[in-house]
Amino acid sequence: MATVRVEKIQRYLDSITNWIASGESPASECLVIEFAPSYSNEIIDEGWVNKSLNLLLNNGNIVIDFDATGQIKRIELS
Repeated sequence: MATVRVEKIQRYLDSITNWIASGESPASECLVIEFAPSYSNEIIDEGWVNKSLNLLLNNGNIVIDFDATGQIKRIELS
């Protein structure tokens, strides 16, 4: 299992060229991590059921989507 700290992700996203200022598409820099769906209906974390967490950064953002059991189903870095 890999360890990725939010601070490392923030530093990476902050280091990306400001594509909007240069007139190019910001979609040219994006990483999407999708997790296999859970086969259980047991709710793991009720506070995150079907919610999204958005972290806005200087030159990008992080979106973390949760499934019906409260587990992470998708992470998008852009």
